[in-house]
Amino acid sequence: SRQPRNYGEIVFSIVYIIFGMLFGSSLISSVAAMLVDFQMVTRDQNEKLRTLRKYLRQNGVPPSLSLKIQKQIVERIFADTRLSHQDVPVLALLSTKLRANLSYEIYAPRLMSEPVFLMCDGVDDLLLGDICSSDTVMTQSVGP
Repeated sequence: SRQPRNYGEIVFSIVYIIFGMLFGSSLISSVAAMLVDFQMVTRDQNEKLRTLRKYLRQNGVPPSLSLKIQKQIVERIFADTRLSHQDVPVLALLSTKLRANLSYEIYAPRLMSEPVFLMCDGVDDLLLGDICSSDTVMTQSVGP
């Protein structure tokens, strides 16, 4: 094993060891946090499924129907659902103008696929922006 010969090599070795320890501990901490998060999500899903099975069993639901119900529930639990603006509370912190711009970027392409909105946009350039930023459009499910 090679040992440091002068002061510069000693300082470099110490800094290198400290950096390695910090990086290693940060990496281990991040992995542990991800595992705990995954475990909490899994526990919550398992608890919901356990409650469903208990409900079905207590109410005498036939096994064939029970299996179909459980299968659909599992599919929907693991489905990646589309978020609405209501699912992102920090959007309320945006200025009105920036929120209107965001709404326009999200909803205008979908609305422009409909002939009536194409006609409205041709008549009034600002109308589509007003429609996109209205609460009605933001609370309604606009198709993909």
